[in-house]
Amino acid sequence: MELVVAARAFLGVCFGGSNAVFVGTQRRVPTLTNSPLREREISTSMCDLGVPYGESRRSTFAIMNSLVEWISQPWPWYVAGPIIGLMVPLHLILLNRTFGISSSFRHMCAACVPNNLDFLKYDWKAESWNLVFVVGVLLGSFLAAQYFASDAPIALSEAAVSRMHDLGIQDLSGQHPAELFAWNRLGDFQTLVMIVLGGFLVGFGTRYAGGCTSGHAIMGLSHFQLPSLVAVLGFFTGGLLMSWILLPLILQ
Repeated sequence: MELVVAARAFLGVCFGGSNAVFVGTQRRVPTLTNSPLREREISTSMCDLGVPYGESRRSTFAIMNSLVEWISQPWPWYVAGPIIGLMVPLHLILLNRTFGISSSFRHMCAACVPNNLDFLKYDWKAESWNLVFVVGVLLGSFLAAQYFASDAPIALSEAAVSRMHDLGIQDLSGQHPAELFAWNRLGDFQTLVMIVLGGFLVGFGTRYAGGCTSGHAIMGLSHFQLPSLVAVLGFFTGGLLMSWILLPLILQ
């Protein structure tokens, strides 16, 4: 029923406006023809709905608000996980391509940076779909932050919050700690290490390893690739070392 109401509202916008009332297969629209105000009937191919447009619009808004609220909520792992996992067979079956993100850096360098490096001498246009995918990721991130963002704090365990406080990170209200990642903190040593050095290591490491977490952990492991297993073990080991040893030293 909700889909019928939504379709009816859409057609009402297209064919009449907020004052349109549907009766049978006719649409009566108040209009000024000479004077005084009178009604004219226009035939449409709609089914017999018999509900005023104003009610249709309210129902459509209610449906859209419910949809936006549903999208804005955190998705459980048993929903988001399979969706991410299905990207692997979909890429292989439908596109005959491997899934990955970090390789887009190589494609961008090959397309934009003039050089004589053998590493960048290849037909990057054949991999342009990867750049389109990255643009879609950026666009989706912008839409999510602009229209579907929630003011609710990130759900963290009490142990994680306590450890962050011990490290001097008190503001956990946003998507990232304000004490580290803010425009007014760009000159701080800790922030420079996190952004500049950390960004360089991520870019260099993914290219040196031949892929990132998506290319190795999602795609490579599904192919039973030994190099991907080694890379994933390195990812987790590096994350543990950073979290428990290097991060406390940086934030001192």
